[in-house]
Amino acid sequence: MIPTDLASRLRLLIAATVRPPEAVAPIPDNLLEESAADTFDLRSGQRFAAQIQAPLPDGTFRAQVAQHSLRLALSFPARAGDLLELEAVDTHDGVVHARLADADDAVARPTISPAGRMIGQLLAGRWGPPQPVQLSRGEPMLPAPPRAGAELAPVLRQAVTQSGLFYESHQAQWLKGELPLPNLLQEPQAQEGLRQLALHAAPEQLQRLPDQVRDALLAMRQRDPEGNAASPATRSAAESIHDTPDSLQAAARETLAVPDRLMPVVHQQLESMATHHFAWQGQVWPGQTLQWDLYEPGERDACNAQDEEIHGWRSTLRLSLVRLGGVEARITWTPGGVSIRVEAAEADTADTLRAGQEKLADAMAAAGVPLNSLSVAHHAVG
Repeated sequence: MIPTDLASRLRLLIAATVRPPEAVAPIPDNLLEESAADTFDLRSGQRFAAQIQAPLPDGTFRAQVAQHSLRLALSFPARAGDLLELEAVDTHDGVVHARLADADDAVARPTISPAGRMIGQLLAGRWGPPQPVQLSRGEPMLPAPPRAGAELAPVLRQAVTQSGLFYESHQAQWLKGELPLPNLLQEPQAQEGLRQLALHAAPEQLQRLPDQVRDALLAMRQRDPEGNAASPATRSAAESIHDTPDSLQAAARETLAVPDRLMPVVHQQLESMATHHFAWQGQVWPGQTLQWDLYEPGERDACNAQDEEIHGWRSTLRLSLVRLGGVEARITWTPGGVSIRVEAAEADTADTLRAGQEKLADAMAAAGVPLNSLSVAHHAVG
């Protein structure tokens, strides 16, 4: 999960309603008298903009208002440099009593960006704990069980690449000409953009799109014709903007807010950045589910390579097979080779896997991958 100290700081920022106190420079003794001398009339209920210049010894503030220096009495904390929109309550003894304009609780709350609010909702558990990202949109990667691992490797690699966890990195690669656009358009974030185009763009505007984008949009419509059809209300709204040059921008604006269907991916992205842990799940072939976890070595690990089981790339795969039952494989990859530990839920399965250890070692040697260690154990898998 996201580290506790980081989560605590984010929660504190998002929930904060009062700015922390700051050290204040010494205030000249005559500052109070000078600030009281320069006043002008502010009626009760009148709105005005004020820039806080300095706090005063009696708890009021010296502020600049329309090129006048005033004393302000506020019911909330403020600091030098703050620019506030206020509403005058009354004026007494040269002090203007004011509150925040349109503030129900008269508290100066920090402005949180949409990204900050989204992170706050994730930390508050709105979408629950992070879940493994779906591979291949939950559809089987292969039509039938493979006869050899070589058949599974490329489709698994493609499913991981298109899972959306690395979408921003792939955007950078596309801009550099290192990744074809059709590959990028297969990822969930790009598919959501295509869905918004289908809802908002007029046919003549779609004709002006690059061929690769139109092809991806057509493939998406064929795959899920009902899921990408606009409702009557949406079509009416879309038709009303088709004659303006901003219709495609409207589609782009729709995608700025992260839809709920993309939140598992975004949540797992944040989790992966914080913990160096990636998680996927999906159907390898019909009826066969795979859970896959990948752990990246942290920066601290790179400084100490003594224990390869901790400091190498670690991968864990969990399957429940029809004949073999539950199987979990833990693989650690380092520059010096690979270590594999297999755990089987059934004793007979563990014996079968032990019998094949030599064949696996020979196959890895033929592929040029040094096998540092290989062990099989009978253990509960889950």
